[in-house]
Amino acid sequence: MQVQNSENTFAQDALTPMAHPPKEDEGLPITKKDVYTLLLIVMLSICQGITLGFCIQSMLLILAERGIDYATVGVLLLVKAPISFKFVFAPLSDSYYIKRLGRRKTYLLPAEIILGMIFMYLSYEIDDLVNNVKIPVIFGLCFTMVLLIAIHNVAERGLTIHYQGNRHHSLAAASQLCGNIIGIVCSFFVLVPLSSPKFCREHLGTQAELIPLWMFMMAFAFIIWGVALCVFFYVEENEDHEDIEKLDYITIVKMFRGFYENRYLRRYLLIVLFFKVGYAPVTAIFEVVLVQKGFAKETLTLIIS
Repeated sequence: MQVQNSENTFAQDALTPMAHPPKEDEGLPITKKDVYTLLLIVMLSICQGITLGFCIQSMLLILAERGIDYATVGVLLLVKAPISFKFVFAPLSDSYYIKRLGRRKTYLLPAEIILGMIFMYLSYEIDDLVNNVKIPVIFGLCFTMVLLIAIHNVAERGLTIHYQGNRHHSLAAASQLCGNIIGIVCSFFVLVPLSSPKFCREHLGTQAELIPLWMFMMAFAFIIWGVALCVFFYVEENEDHEDIEKLDYITIVKMFRGFYENRYLRRYLLIVLFFKVGYAPVTAIFEVVLVQKGFAKETLTLIIS
């Protein structure tokens, strides 16, 4: 009965316009705990930016220089699929977790440890995979990494709400954006030029690449493992809502029925699902075509930045 009432309340709230919007958090003081929380959000977001920048952007340009065809490009772009369906993983963190670790640490720690292991593996095999264009292995590794990041992102958002709630939500969003940008800069805008012998020879005066790909992979592995250590030792979750533990995955999904019962939200979802159809094919292969036509991937990276 309690679960049914919570479902009805949730659906009713989703269908009812908000009469009094929440107040901004500008007047709230920023405590020392808030600073530590925001720094933690930045570090977690850096892990996500590093992985997405490498798997979705850097690998595509590096392989385009090896002459991959458009069919292979389409296959590699499928690694982004877990990000599009990460809402499926959201109820998991509320349904299944290790109580001793906490609702979010249960998913943050394994994701970061496995990501670090994959990057460490790539530090030994990246040159062979790229030079021999081993698409199945590259796709499998990148898809796994993006899947882990999708789960990681859901847990990180939940941890942000757990710590901040309505306090400094704008600063929390800015911290997430800042961390993502830092990660993408490191794994794309820095990695592609500095790992290119041609760019380093022409612009930096070195005979070889300044930082080889394997060194980037190893650095990313240690960065992500370092964040995992911070999560393990410094993240504490107080589980005050014991009733949520008893809800299974299906029950939690049903609690979101207000979203698809609202006709305005249904229209919005249709727009979100299809608004990229017009230009997605162009943006998907535009950079690849430029690289294959002789445009230096390093120059393209600097232009994009």
